Amino acid sequence: MKTPAQNAICACLLLPALICHGLSAAGCRRQEPQPVIVYGTPSDRADREIQHVILISIDTVRADHLGCYGSPIVKTPHIDRLASEGMLFEMHLNTAPTTLNSHTSLMTGTWPHTHGVPRNGFVLSNRNAMLAEVLKEHGFTTESFIGAFPLHSRFNFDQGFDHSSEEFAIFRGKAQVDQDQRRAEQVTDAVVDWLDLHHPERLFLFVHYFDAHWPYDPPSPYDMMYREDDQPFSGSLMEIRLVRQALHKDRSSMGWQSAALNALYSGEISYMDDHIGRLLDALRERGLYDNSLIVLTADHGEAMNEHWEIWDHGHSTYQTTVRSPLIVRQPGGKAGGRRCDNLVSNIDVMPTILDRLGIGHPEQVEGVSFAPLLDGEQTPAREPVFCEATKPFSFEDDPHWRNTLKCRAVCDGRWKLIYRPVGMVKELYDLEADPEEKINRLDNPDAETLKRSDELAALLQAWTQSARPLEAEADESDETLERLKALGYVQDQ
Repeated sequence: MKTPAQNAICACLLLPALICHGLSAAGCRRQEPQPVIVYGTPSDRADREIQHVILISIDTVRADHLGCYGSPIVKTPHIDRLASEGMLFEMHLNTAPTTLNSHTSLMTGTWPHTHGVPRNGFVLSNRNAMLAEVLKEHGFTTESFIGAFPLHSRFNFDQGFDHSSEEFAIFRGKAQVDQDQRRAEQVTDAVVDWLDLHHPERLFLFVHYFDAHWPYDPPSPYDMMYREDDQPFSGSLMEIRLVRQALHKDRSSMGWQSAALNALYSGEISYMDDHIGRLLDALRERGLYDNSLIVLTADHGEAMNEHWEIWDHGHSTYQTTVRSPLIVRQPGGKAGGRRCDNLVSNIDVMPTILDRLGIGHPEQVEGVSFAPLLDGEQTPAREPVFCEATKPFSFEDDPHWRNTLKCRAVCDGRWKLIYRPVGMVKELYDLEADPEEKINRLDNPDAETLKRSDELAALLQAWTQSARPLEAEADESDETLERLKALGYVQDQ
């Protein structure tokens, strides 16, 4: 049952013309027509030196936990080297802090309330035009190497790929059993083995690493690389939940345990970086590195002990979970070593890749190409970008878009407005002065602050009302629910 406040919020935010969609209890994939991909005008910004496209996703990695993004502690020399040869984007925001819907935005160039996937466990509509489909139509061999179950082909994420490698062993680390994922070493091994057997003329390679996601269980010696305690604490899902519960009651408790979680999380990132280094070396050795457009990014970050969401992701839209790395290396390292503070969204990546290739965008694309920035041009500020939460699952009874009652945000680069519909809570942050979002400017606002808040609120409401989601059904089979639960995705969140 909705509370009266929820009903009031829903009534004021929704347009009657929005298209309703529902869930199916069946776990099978709907047979839908393939998208009719209507292209815009091909870009005149094509880089004729690009022969291959390599897209690397490092799941659940906060930007501030990479050396190239300023971490004084976490060692990531291979990603740092890639950044030194490419452009690093300081203000890259994800559409949502959950694996499947953020990656779907990355691959379609659309907001979640357009592609229709509200969170993990849903099956993508065939009416989406995915990056792999577009590149396949233009002669690319398309290969995908997945690190964990949320991007499994049963969710139709493999649209357009010739093959999706998703042979997950049941991961049994010391922290957790029955994890439906594979370590970075296994992902890189699978890619290298494939490269040894195949020599495509043009390749689109998508590589997904999942190690930084909970549980935090890096192998030795990475498990002790950043630890300062000597306690028997392993970063299991159970331990994470216990720390989370204790910190919600008393933010000063569980100090060494929280520090240990951060150390283990950092160890996962350094471990993953080493195997990304192996991947990049394999590309170099096979002559694929210098003529590739290489994009490294993440789907979301991780909340630690900064805000009301603690050691988790999905509930909030603070920078801790929606700001993530984005590094783009052009062939030959052209214009490398630059840092860009322009605001970009992960829905901008697809149209940018297509622009670099001189391929027109599918009609559905809502992202904005940042190809001019790669050419060193000064461009007008991008229009504000939007983010939306994916939890709690209990806030999904809206008939038009399942995430309508969840936390969301709008950001123009400097100012960021966060809105929680349940309770009608608003927070406004000046990210230039307060990048850690510690001071809610609406606690003691002046007239100019109120004006900016109202302007952003109007943009956020208009964006909310623009939802036209494609139908996406939940795979609610016992197997799928059990496999998601093993990864920490449970229905009571």
